[in-house]
Amino acid sequence: TVGQGRRLSLKNPLSLEQAVRRVKKGLGLSRLRLAAAERHRAGEPIRRVALCACAGGGVLDGQAADLWLTGEMRHHDVLAAREAGISVLLAEHTNTERGYLPVLRDRLLVALDHKVEVVVSERDADPLTVV
Repeated sequence: TVGQGRRLSLKNPLSLEQAVRRVKKGLGLSRLRLAAAERHRAGEPIRRVALCACAGGGVLDGQAADLWLTGEMRHHDVLAAREAGISVLLAEHTNTERGYLPVLRDRLLVALDHKVEVVVSERDADPLTVV
């Protein structure tokens, strides 16, 4: 898929628990918010994933997948996805974009012919804390 979101089919399906562990490890997070579809709670594997950084509810809406991964979504969109048999993992807005910023910086440098300085903040952080 071209654009902000991505869809992928897993060569080796994962349990929901395995998918959660991989996302936590990949993003370096200890906690995620999960809305588990009943079929995944019953053990049906994750075969297709749709993802979008930041607030991906609008991008993911209508995407056929077993799991949606994004930063944040509206409450009722999460409920609708779960009712449709799609599990939803929310990693929080900031956490889904941070890892890409160095890649974006490098692409901007090339696109701008290294004529400007592009800086990725080392101090900027998620304004929200889970307490």
